[in-house]
Amino acid sequence: MLEDAKRHGRVRADLTSTDLTVIMWSIRGVIETTRGVAPEAWRRHLGIVLAGMRPAEQPLAHRPLSRPQVDKIIAGD
Repeated sequence: MLEDAKRHGRVRADLTSTDLTVIMWSIRGVIETTRGVAPEAWRRHLGIVLAGMRPAEQPLAHRPLSRPQVDKIIAGD
């Protein structure tokens, strides 16, 4: 789906699957942190994240995590 979204100009060309993994972690953190006080807060965070994924002419300044890095984080090493 990511490659299709890139081909159709729906997301940044430099977005990676590991970026999406980290984005899901961040949204999970917002959900877990705010659910008792503002259970809908994650919606705004998701909107901001999606706005940042839109196509742009300038590449991002920093590299994404590699798949081995993400795998190591998941494994808790």
